[in-house]
Amino acid sequence: MHRVNTRFAQYYNFASARTGYVFRDRFKSQFISDIRYLGACFAYIHNNPVRAGLAPDAEDYAFSSLGDYLAGMS
Repeated sequence: MHRVNTRFAQYYNFASARTGYVFRDRFKSQFISDIRYLGACFAYIHNNPVRAGLAPDAEDYAFSSLGDYLAGMS
């Protein structure tokens, strides 16, 4: 992600004739230490479209991988 953000910032700054940060402190990596934290991460990620008003339920969002995860659990 660091490389992607850096290259995009270079391109964007060049194309826009500007300098400086494009994304400031947006990306952060965190070690997932246990299964409960992993579950919390999955819930957070898959509920983002619901919080953004893009779908009424996480399962209804067309671009989500949640259905694949749920299908693997049955």
